[in-house]
Formats: sequence, C-alpha cells, structure tokens
Amino acid sequence: MIRQLGQFVFFQIQWWCCLLSASSPHYRYLFLFALVLAVYDVWRYFKIPRLWLLLVLIASLGLINDTLLMHLNILYFFDDSLLIIPPWLWVLWVCFGGWFLKADWINKNYLLMSLLGAIGGPLSYFAGFKLGAISFPQPLFVTMIILLIDWILLVLTITKLNGLWRK
Repeated sequence: MIRQLGQFVFFQIQWWCCLLSASSPHYRYLFLFALVLAVYDVWRYFKIPRLWLLLVLIASLGLINDTLLMHLNILYFFDDSLLIIPPWLWVLWVCFGGWFLKADWINKNYLLMSLLGAIGGPLSYFAGFKLGAISFPQPLFVTMIILLIDWILLVLTITKLNGLWRK
C-alpha cells in the first residue's frame, strides 16, 4: 500500500510540474524538474528493455492521441505553429506511462482502468483548462464527452497492450 501511494504521489508531482510549467512563464523551470523526474523514473524502474519499449509505446500513443485531438480542434495549446503537442505534454505522457506500468495492482483490470480513465483523463484536461495550460475550442460539455470516450478507448488499448507485451 505504501509503495502504491508513493507511486501515485510521485506521478502527481510530475503532473503538477508539467501543468504549472505550461500555465505561466514564472513556472518554466518546473518543466525541467518534471523532465529530470521522468528520466530518473525511466532509469530507476525500466531496466528491462521490454518494459522500456512498452513505456515508449504508451508515450507515443499519448502523443499521437493528443496531437490528433489538437488537429481536430478539441484541444488548443495557444500556439498556432505547433504540428504536434507541446514538449511539457510529451513529458507528461512519459510520466503517465511510467505510473501505469508500475501500477501492477491495477493495470491488468480492464473495468477498473476504464473507470479511472473515464474519470481521470477528462478531469486532468479540465484541470489543465482551469490552470490555463490548454483551451477547449468546442463547448465544454462536448469536449468532456469526447475526452471521456477517448480516454476509455485509450486506457483499454494501453491495458490490452500491457497484457500482451508482458506475456
């Protein structure tokens, strides 16, 4: 229980650092701190090449997913020149992948992961919206429904890949 709580707190620190670094120029240094934490996490826990590759796959899926949402005008990152999501969100996806792969007490349960994804995913973006890190060009209700469906599908895909990859 203590280990799971520690992993959750570690991910929350990473999450806050990434979001705050995007929300204000005064917090830009927090991006570097989140990056250092992500590199440390990968170095400390992902020594098995197979797990490292799975982490890269999860982060890549997140990057592709959010880039697609950006180009579909569901998410906006305050920079019209972006072709893909901003770097703080890349790091956040690596951090999420690290948390997910270490959360072996939950990451094999499709129903529970779907529920957590359906709630946690959209709420995470909503928090980013409230902090000023992202904007929602579409009405809030529509965006939240799209993110809910998106996160259920994304978490189910990641959970399935995790199960297949670790066999």
